[in-house]
Amino acid sequence: MIGTPPAILWRIAIRLALTTLVAIALAYSWLWWKYDSATQTIRNRTLADQAALIGRHVLPDTTGAIRVELPPEMIEVYNNSAGDFRFTVRDLNSGAILARGGAPVGEPPTGLGEDGSPSLYLHNPDGPGPVLMFGVADPLQVAGHRLLVQVEQSGRDFDALTRALLLDFAEEGGWLGVPFLLSMLLVSLCTIRSSLRPLRHLSELAESIGPESTEVRLPDAEVPREILPLVRAVNSALDRLETGFTVQREFTADAAHELRTPLAVLRAHIDTLPDPETRVALVKDLDGMTRLIGQMLGVAQVEALVIAPDETADL
Repeated sequence: MIGTPPAILWRIAIRLALTTLVAIALAYSWLWWKYDSATQTIRNRTLADQAALIGRHVLPDTTGAIRVELPPEMIEVYNNSAGDFRFTVRDLNSGAILARGGAPVGEPPTGLGEDGSPSLYLHNPDGPGPVLMFGVADPLQVAGHRLLVQVEQSGRDFDALTRALLLDFAEEGGWLGVPFLLSMLLVSLCTIRSSLRPLRHLSELAESIGPESTEVRLPDAEVPREILPLVRAVNSALDRLETGFTVQREFTADAAHELRTPLAVLRAHIDTLPDPETRVALVKDLDGMTRLIGQMLGVAQVEALVIAPDETADL
């Protein structure tokens, strides 16, 4: 059993809605990607700046030994950060830790840049736990000593910032996607319905075309350009049908008219037959043929009859 095909209006509306939803999802995904990239850039820049700031306070004394002279308030910030911020200054030659603030940092990353550039890394102090530290290792050369400044920062601050931003976005702007989608669908449906109105008019006009009104044609004015070839093809088919009907009517009228004279001649010859029984039988058959020819001629005359709406016809 063949079901009713879906309406083109709803087919377009559904596809448009799906396309819009995909576009909104891609737009939000792009915003999230930009936000994540920006937070990573800011976090890495902050870590590098902190490592450079600590490195500026690493100085040699008069004996050639290395001392770290950090301001007390900086050390206090690291010690009172609940483990979210930590740093270590160590001697790469001896492995000795020269200064430390906050909880212990992770092991130095392998493959430090030979050009002395900082290296970024990740550290999980609680193993598979939820704590994730983002760190930077900045190698230094001070008075012939190879030193390494490590600064680590927990991702909890950025996670909290992300949750706050997402909540604000959902409350203040994220919901705008729903009315935007509904408004666009409403406008699209109205536009599609108005665009399909000529099709409904053409359908109503096509239903009125029949054998008695073969001269009716579908108008091509104000028809959408996409369906104009279809309208012209239908009109061309109607022209061929009208031509066929005309030929058929003319043939019927001509045949009925041309057969009347031979039948009259045949009737005259039958009347001269000497056998009464044969004459009566043939006359009976001939009367039937004459009546049929008369009906054909009457049908042809009726089909050719054209009555204007303001004229009176005697039926």
